[in-house]
Amino acid sequence: RTLEVICDNSVPRKLTDIRRLTSRLPGRGVGRLWQGDFERTLLTMVYTAQRVMASTTDHQRDVWAESLVSLYEAIKEDLVEAR
Repeated sequence: RTLEVICDNSVPRKLTDIRRLTSRLPGRGVGRLWQGDFERTLLTMVYTAQRVMASTTDHQRDVWAESLVSLYEAIKEDLVEAR
């Protein structure tokens, strides 16, 4: 239940909002993520993966998959920098 509340209040649901979030992440002119930003990005990645799986057309799947890959790359970059 707590995860649902967190997701409802902090995870972007529109593709445009997810792209906006991605554009402000590491490798795009911003340094390492704060813990809250990292968690929000990770939850957004989970939501985006669900949208990829729920897509009914190849075009929808491709668009959501692009966002998923961008989020993954940002998370990976943040984790690599943390070493």
